[in-house]
Amino acid sequence: MTKFNDKCTRCKIKIHKFEDRNESDIDEFMKNDGLCNICLTHMDHLVDREIERTRGKIRRKLIRKFKIMKCTKEIHYCKADKKSGKPVVVTDKASGNTTNVKKWKMDLFDKDGYPVRIEVEFGNSSGKAKKSGATTVLRVMENSWV
Repeated sequence: MTKFNDKCTRCKIKIHKFEDRNESDIDEFMKNDGLCNICLTHMDHLVDREIERTRGKIRRKLIRKFKIMKCTKEIHYCKADKKSGKPVVVTDKASGNTTNVKKWKMDLFDKDGYPVRIEVEFGNSSGKAKKSGATTVLRVMENSWV
């Protein structure tokens, strides 16, 4: 750690005197382990780059693993079950069990970690889809703040 009137330990830039500053500035400097704001900003960018590089590695590994993915659930619409009010058929591929429901949903996360919901619901069509005769629509919902 450097002294108040000394140089930054990383870039050797002269750090300004603290005589005319308040105690919070001095405390902030001491928390930063004697590094100037320029070095701290540079280190933040280095950390951000390292995080992005790590995310890229993880994405590449996941993409390779997608090739060996297997189907665990299958969802389809069955017109014959329309009168029952539950025409969405969910099949568990591992056990072979099927369930009729009115609405099915799944919550996931996108590549940046934001939540995404996928849902299939009977009777949720509107506009042109409804006029065309569609009764069941698949919807993908994402956060509005993204």
